[in-house]
Amino acid sequence: MDLPWFRSDAEVPERLPSPAAAVARYVLVASLSGALLVGGCGDAPSDGVGQALPEGVFALVSGTDWRRLTPERSPRALSQESSVPCAQPLPHIEEGLVEFDTKLCAAFAVESPLLASMRAGDRIEVLLSHSVLLSETPGRGRFEVWIDEDRLLVYDASIPGPSALRRYTLRAPRSFGDESWVRVFVENHGANAWRLHLLQVERP
Repeated sequence: MDLPWFRSDAEVPERLPSPAAAVARYVLVASLSGALLVGGCGDAPSDGVGQALPEGVFALVSGTDWRRLTPERSPRALSQESSVPCAQPLPHIEEGLVEFDTKLCAAFAVESPLLASMRAGDRIEVLLSHSVLLSETPGRGRFEVWIDEDRLLVYDASIPGPSALRRYTLRAPRSFGDESWVRVFVENHGANAWRLHLLQVERP
């Protein structure tokens, strides 16, 4: 699917050779997300989603208000794994970030109320990451962000593969109001961790 308003702003893949390096990576990811949220001004917020932001910048999702997406409300067909009952069908907050742990659930299809209205062309910032992607057999991982029926972002990764941090700059394809919903799909092969660090809009 062609996404004419989509632009990848930065890619920072990195291989982590040891468990100690993995811990260091998570510290780096959390620190970087905080720095991006405040734009280099003031103290970094403790929560990567929905805390105090610079003037003119608004969080689009809450760190806690997530609901499982039903087939009737989904803008696309759900994967078979998304429909299978699991121990933890919703993301959880880890170090102030929204984390999708595929050790607990093979796939996620969730939604959260949109916290701020947008106009067509408004600048959207997304920061996401994943751990070192492990699996005994090769596969693919996928992270999608939608607003209502509009797909904003698709990130696809090979499994097994290195950890990665991705920052994207998008443009709102149209206006969205108070009744809109943010929808996130995480499809994974193996037991891995995916994180949403921020999803925010900047109005001119």
